[in-house]
Amino acid sequence: WKRDILTTTTAGQTMKVESGAEELKLPFQYTIGIALRPSAKLTITIDYDARKYGDAVYEPTPDTTYKPWLTNHTFRGGLEYKAAKWLQIRGGFREEAQTVAVEGAALLQNPIRGAVYSFGFGLNFNPLFFDFAYEYGHTKYEDMWESNVNYNTIDKHEFSLETCIKF
Repeated sequence: WKRDILTTTTAGQTMKVESGAEELKLPFQYTIGIALRPSAKLTITIDYDARKYGDAVYEPTPDTTYKPWLTNHTFRGGLEYKAAKWLQIRGGFREEAQTVAVEGAALLQNPIRGAVYSFGFGLNFNPLFFDFAYEYGHTKYEDMWESNVNYNTIDKHEFSLETCIKF
């Protein structure tokens, strides 16, 4: 990075140029899962996701390092039911974990957690395909300060639509 610093005082202006480099080392992250098909119409999926952000090292200068985030592990699961040759119905759940703990937390290694529920369907009109999905995410936590407590709620509604032509 490089930045110009312009300082204005009653004596005049001075220009100073600073430059440097920062380094962020991200650890290995992985997801492992399994898909089960108990019948030709039903698929069940479960996976485990490990984001080891707690091992990430940020070096703003060669002699200074920080570990600014927390590690989080989450589970996800989903179902797909093939109601007809042209219609698939899907539903799922996943944990959503932040890389920070709540302010004033007794256990600082535990990240803020929420839940995300999803529903969707797919339409197959060969060679044209449509996929629609809706997700509702809810996270609730308390930041505890010396003088007060903040009650935080994050609600998210997300829609997606995908179309494609397969040759």
